[in-house]
Amino acid sequence: MIVVRGVPTENALRAIWAEAERYATPRLHEVGLARIGRLLDQAHRRKLVTWAGLHEMVGDTQRRGRAGTVLMRELAAARAPGSSPTESRNEERLEQLLNEAGSRPLLRQVVVGGHEPIGRSDHRDPDLPMVVEVNSLTFHTAPSDRAADQRRYGRMTDAGFTVVVVWEHDLWSRPADVVRTVAEGRRRARTGEAVVLHTPSCPWPADGDPAQRWVPPLAG
Repeated sequence: MIVVRGVPTENALRAIWAEAERYATPRLHEVGLARIGRLLDQAHRRKLVTWAGLHEMVGDTQRRGRAGTVLMRELAAARAPGSSPTESRNEERLEQLLNEAGSRPLLRQVVVGGHEPIGRSDHRDPDLPMVVEVNSLTFHTAPSDRAADQRRYGRMTDAGFTVVVVWEHDLWSRPADVVRTVAEGRRRARTGEAVVLHTPSCPWPADGDPAQRWVPPLAG
């Protein structure tokens, strides 16, 4: 739950899913596809949801058997991660920076996990156990969002992955530090260090294990 100006509320995806539960019966399925589909698209246009986030929530909630899963899964299938301008723009920017630096390319939108799938990562190294996630301030700074991200990253490191978290601001303002952080992630993945590394503009408090909050020295 998120508190906005003292009022308890939910993020956009959770609120839309709660509405989708009203259309969970086969009789209302087609009506739900139209109405909830419009809600999703309107929220997406206002940058309140991403298709990657929708797919992650479908995958997580499906395992718990929540009402509305069939409807939301069908809606998600028509809205592929990375197909929206915002998501593809950041992914393309990361790929551009690595290409210009002469770094090996990453694979985009790969489901990762150990014995059980964890979810879809924004990028994954094709040869090393390393994933790269791109975070925006809009969707990854509230306490509940941070807690969800940390649980997700914890599952990835438990499965043996090095996790590199690239913050959107750095993609456009500190490109050299993005490249350096990805390079450091690859170095640690080669040595089997399953840790979480952030680029410099990470807004989260630097508490806990220092290895979970590594950032590169600022490029000159």
